[in-house]
Amino acid sequence: MKKRLELARDLLNDDGVIFVSIDDNEQAYLKVLMDEIFGEENFINSLNWEANPKGRQISNGYAQSTDYILVYGKNALTMTDDTFGKMPLEYMGKNTKKFKEQFNREDEEGIFRILNLRNSNQKFNNITRKNLYYPLYVNKTTQKINVVDDLNSIQVYPKDFGNGVKAV
Repeated sequence: MKKRLELARDLLNDDGVIFVSIDDNEQAYLKVLMDEIFGEENFINSLNWEANPKGRQISNGYAQSTDYILVYGKNALTMTDDTFGKMPLEYMGKNTKKFKEQFNREDEEGIFRILNLRNSNQKFNNITRKNLYYPLYVNKTTQKINVVDDLNSIQVYPKDFGNGVKAV
């Protein structure tokens, strides 16, 4: 397997990626081998694939249904949006250029990105998701956000889409 993976790495363009599918039995060993060949910094992600929804019976009584797809780049730091097309960010690894561009903030707890506080999809609203419509509270002093009023907070409701429809 090692020689084949080394050959595959050598055949990849500098911005190329490789997807390797494997079952649960060898997944950990393959990850170590691919880290050695491609470099840990070029690990992009491990995707779960439901290969058999009913599960494969094995001797210990568990029915495995998942296989894994390990994704590595030849040089993850040089990858562009075109490498993955419209692939959502959560499927991209922490070493890709796009991840580093979006997760461009850091504090004492680590790196993060700024997102809207609420869902902007109008299908999910105060009418269709009544149990998900509630205010958030922003502490006036610390600026921390909570779902409980601490008596020093400003109550903030989600965006109003109009016609009585509000975001959740």
